[in-house]
Amino acid sequence: MRLLTRLCRQAGLHEAPVRRALAAMGVTLFIAAPTHAQTLRDAVEKAWEQQPAAQAQTFRTAELAARAKAANAWVPAPPSIGLSERSDRLNRRAGAREVEAELSVPLWLPGQRQRESTLAGAEQDLQRDALDSAKWKLAGEVREAYWQARAADAERIAALRRLDDAVALAADVERRVKAGDLARTDFNQAKGAEHSARGAANEADARTARALMAFTTLTGLEALPQGDEAPAVNAPPLTEHPALRQLDRAALAADARLRLAADYRRDNPELTLAYRRERSSSAEAYGGSVTLGIRIPLATDARNEPKVAAANAEYIEARTAHARLKDQLQAELLASQQSASASPPRTINCLARPSPWVRSTLRRGCAQRPNATPQMPMFRAAASRPAARFHD
Repeated sequence: MRLLTRLCRQAGLHEAPVRRALAAMGVTLFIAAPTHAQTLRDAVEKAWEQQPAAQAQTFRTAELAARAKAANAWVPAPPSIGLSERSDRLNRRAGAREVEAELSVPLWLPGQRQRESTLAGAEQDLQRDALDSAKWKLAGEVREAYWQARAADAERIAALRRLDDAVALAADVERRVKAGDLARTDFNQAKGAEHSARGAANEADARTARALMAFTTLTGLEALPQGDEAPAVNAPPLTEHPALRQLDRAALAADARLRLAADYRRDNPELTLAYRRERSSSAEAYGGSVTLGIRIPLATDARNEPKVAAANAEYIEARTAHARLKDQLQAELLASQQSASASPPRTINCLARPSPWVRSTLRRGCAQRPNATPQMPMFRAAASRPAARFHD
């Protein structure tokens, strides 16, 4: 700001037109930035692409698909093969020898395969709704950053216009002081108002830069989306809220894990098929035999107690959080509806009339110089400029 004032004075130019030209150039460069979004929805999609959850979504989906495939398989685990040999070559050396090959296949317990399939489907639904909820939260952050940047830019434009008025007023008062129409105190007041407006403009520039940097950091975009945000025409019911759906799916997944852990407290049985080839001495021929057996592990409560306790805790947490969030969202929705019906959107005109200090300065100058006639066209022109408007 001070550098621009010094350069304008050295070149003999007025600061206000130069400032407006630079602002127009900045707006043009800002709109023509290479990375931009057409709408706020595009900005949300761009921000979502940078999220870790979005980048790992393909592999998370593949993981859950593999679990569902394993739950629908014919056996709960891969089969195993065993080989063994027995002989007396280290002691008797009579030629006794025995060779055995064994194949073990795990078996599903009754109803376990269906429970595993239900759990896999619940986890897939939970993962999908968790992504929707994360994207919904991100959309709120992007929307908040977007409107903060818009509001900061509107305040910056208003501050620059007030600075232009202050600079013009100080120049006019200086001319009148030199002509003897106004007192020196009027010029001091005008210059003080100019310095105050310049400081406010600097602060507005800093706030705008911070807001734009926050938006760029969140979305990776160098410019704000063009156009205003379109209001929702038909809002979905509250039960379709992404956060509520995620908690509901989390409760269903926890219930599926609880039922699986509580009903199946033992490892899977194994079906064994073995072939044995043996002889008692070197004088005998080899004889073969086939063995068919089953191994059934015993059930114990200690095996699944941690799983049952963890599933119970997850289920209670999800249901409690669901109920609390539903009440909170209903209260927020009711408050928003009441606020919208009680106070319709208002349009604020930032520069609908000259600033109070403009009128007070002119009033004091005219009072001290009764014969001085204030030149009001300048202030009428300032008041007739397009005002910065925004909706609150």
